[in-house]
Amino acid sequence: MNFTYWNMNLTYMDFTCSNINLSCSNVTYGTESADILVVVNISDAFAGKATVMLFLVRQYFGAKQLSKLTKIELIA
Repeated sequence: MNFTYWNMNLTYMDFTCSNINLSCSNVTYGTESADILVVVNISDAFAGKATVMLFLVRQYFGAKQLSKLTKIELIA
C-alpha cells in the first residue's frame, strides 16, 4: 500500500501525528477492511480538539476521497 502522511493544521494548536500502523498492506475496494492506528500528540500548554481525516486513493483514480473523519480530544 502506498501511504503518504499529510498534515494540514487548521487550528492554533501545535500537534503532530506519528507511529502510523496499518493492519494489512493491500485492501480490495468494497470487500475488505483495514485497521489504521495513528498517534496524535499535542505540544501546547492547553487542551484542545483535532480532526483526524483519512483519505483514500483508489488504484486507477487519481483523486483523493475522504473515507473517515474523527474528532479527537487532545489533553495538554
